[in-house]
Amino acid sequence: MAYKKIDNGPQPRQSAFGGVVASVTALAVSLAIASSLVPSNASAETPAERCKRETAAYNSAWATSWVTAHPGTEPDDAPPPPVPYRCGGGRDEPPTLRPDKSTTPSSTATPSPSTSAQPTDGGSGPAVRPSTERNEPASGVDRDQPSIGGTGRAQYSDIPEDELRKLINISARNFHIEIGRLRSELRAFSRQMSLPYSEVLSSAERNAFDAVPVGNPSADATCGKPANRKVGRARRGGDFFYSDSCTEGVNHGHNGLFVSTMATVEASDKKGVHRVANAAESMRVNPQKYYVKAENATNNQKDSAVDYAESRVGKGYNKWGFANNRKGGPEVGHFNCSQLVWAAYYETSGIDLDKDSYGSFVNRNLSPNPGVYPKDLTGSPLVVAY
Repeated sequence: MAYKKIDNGPQPRQSAFGGVVASVTALAVSLAIASSLVPSNASAETPAERCKRETAAYNSAWATSWVTAHPGTEPDDAPPPPVPYRCGGGRDEPPTLRPDKSTTPSSTATPSPSTSAQPTDGGSGPAVRPSTERNEPASGVDRDQPSIGGTGRAQYSDIPEDELRKLINISARNFHIEIGRLRSELRAFSRQMSLPYSEVLSSAERNAFDAVPVGNPSADATCGKPANRKVGRARRGGDFFYSDSCTEGVNHGHNGLFVSTMATVEASDKKGVHRVANAAESMRVNPQKYYVKAENATNNQKDSAVDYAESRVGKGYNKWGFANNRKGGPEVGHFNCSQLVWAAYYETSGIDLDKDSYGSFVNRNLSPNPGVYPKDLTGSPLVVAY
């Protein structure tokens, strides 16, 4: 099946790093000192020019420090600073950091619903806040992957170190999919989308970090805990749920599509695509329900999504993870949980619930990703939590 190009509106990128505020503040202090050492001709700068120069210096210093902390990477690989630089004060005052609240990491592994969402049968409700939790490659899980060094490294001697590190970071969040297969699939996607492979690889790595918080204490603490709450009745068929779900200590999450107010169709590694008749009464870990807003999907389109999911019951499980699962045509015989929910809407009505491809292709804010993770669906601007 050919991949589809994205044609939705823009989605802002967000980034957050635990334990970096101190280092970022140090950058600001350094920049303040440097500001006093600028050449004499800088006195003729306009405020806008000064702001541009200082911002560039701050961003450059951040990228340098990030590369130092992540051997094998390049400055262009560095994400935006977690605390954006904001110009402030006059010529004799130091620059100021004004942390952007939108970059604050979530305190829980479960996507936070909008507290103001009060759905009714006919209303659309406010959009849910996308999850802002990120897990960057500073975690020990990523630094100490055995395939990077020792005998494991020889197995991938043809893959450059920087590329291999990114592939391993993705694999670790996708049931340890075989590196060679993952590389081949991402290369195929880059060719079909006419995009540089390096761009697709970096985008896929960012997507994996966003969606599967390996090494994040709040997420890891969820693994091993018993189910704590019933999923609850849906408003109607076509809604879906997210719950925390772990494999080998990795909280990748789980989705199911409601086909009625009580029943769901889900995909799992043990049962493949199957129907859960009384899913509303089932116990899950931190479950949260979502509906697609009325302005984004009509009732007929939601019914079509239900029909699609029902027609896939009996199909096998896609064991290759989420990194390359944006497929759902008639030739597809295996699904994982988020793939099934995404495909039910995309294949029937062209409605893309994947937050990471929202506006990514047309506006080039991000590269389009070949994968949709369970948490990606919860951050879509087209859905509301309830």
